[in-house]
Amino acid sequence: MRQILQTDAAPAPIGSYSQAVRVGNTVYLAGQVGLHPVSGQLVSGGVSAELAQIFQNMQGVLAAAHGSLSDIVSLTVYVLTLDAVPALNAAIATHFTASFPARTTIAVVGLPAGAQVEITATAVV
Repeated sequence: MRQILQTDAAPAPIGSYSQAVRVGNTVYLAGQVGLHPVSGQLVSGGVSAELAQIFQNMQGVLAAAHGSLSDIVSLTVYVLTLDAVPALNAAIATHFTASFPARTTIAVVGLPAGAQVEITATAVV
């Protein structure tokens, strides 16, 4: 059974997609950039600030699925430059225990809303 998840704790979609889709115990989260859920604006402060907002947004979406960041099993990270990887590693170490999710990091040419990083995730709740 497929269930669309929607919450005000994360930014509203800016296109034709859902914040997340749940199929059984698996939740597929759409890519998140560092948009503030109320203002809809990209947070200021660089990559670290964007990452903090991304994980806060993901937590909001996962809460709607009765889950948390600890339920994430895989992350796909898109960055404008691989120079963002140290900040990414620090953010992941802050939000996850030693049982880290699998991760792929890809450098891209551009991201939505002028963001420097975007992350999508798969969680099992």
